[in-house]
Amino acid sequence: MNIVTGGDSQEQRAYGDFLTHADRYVRTGEFLAVLRRSWAGEPYGFDGTHYRVEDGPTTVGSSVSADPPIYFGGASPAAKDVAARFADVYLLWANRARPLPSAWRGSGRRPGHRGANRDSARECT
Repeated sequence: MNIVTGGDSQEQRAYGDFLTHADRYVRTGEFLAVLRRSWAGEPYGFDGTHYRVEDGPTTVGSSVSADPPIYFGGASPAAKDVAARFADVYLLWANRARPLPSAWRGSGRRPGHRGANRDSARECT
């Protein structure tokens, strides 16, 4: 599943999204936290800035193919932070392509992240 936080601010406002660049990534992180919890098939709650869930539904997981991988990209520090926490595949623009360790330097990605345990960790450019 490819997650897109948004484009440039003017384009976002044309679609009714007036959040700042940083706030859009906070919202994306919250969305992904809620999404992952909904796939777990257990009751959950979430209290964030952009999303609040009480007694979250547990039926979503039964209709989703076994925890599909999350594809996510972005070059800003805010994008890298969200990707480090939630992405299974980090996407780079071809004109920004560089070796993955360099792209992740300072990202905060930790060993044992769920993406690091997948058999098919990939770099897409």
